[in-house]
Amino acid sequence: MLDGLEAVKQTIFCILNTERFDCLIYSWNYGVELNGLFGKSLGVAKSKLKKRIREALTRDDRILSVDAFSFTNKGRKLLVSFRVQTKFGTVDTQKEVEI
Repeated sequence: MLDGLEAVKQTIFCILNTERFDCLIYSWNYGVELNGLFGKSLGVAKSKLKKRIREALTRDDRILSVDAFSFTNKGRKLLVSFRVQTKFGTVDTQKEVEI
């Protein structure tokens, strides 16, 4: 059993690794929309990633804000790093997305 910050870390991982609308077992409000970024320009992808990640994570009432985004381009993959402010503390995390 996890609680506090460790539980929120697990939730962040699950949300970021669940494509929104793909799994019928989840509410349509759960997950993040990343598949639609494939083929987009780097600038568009960065802008949409910030918005989509922030919206996906802040649906959880334990998450207060998502900020401090930074990007590393690896060919057709983009590594996005960001900070998640929660009721229990701060979590620095990242997600690799194919664009």
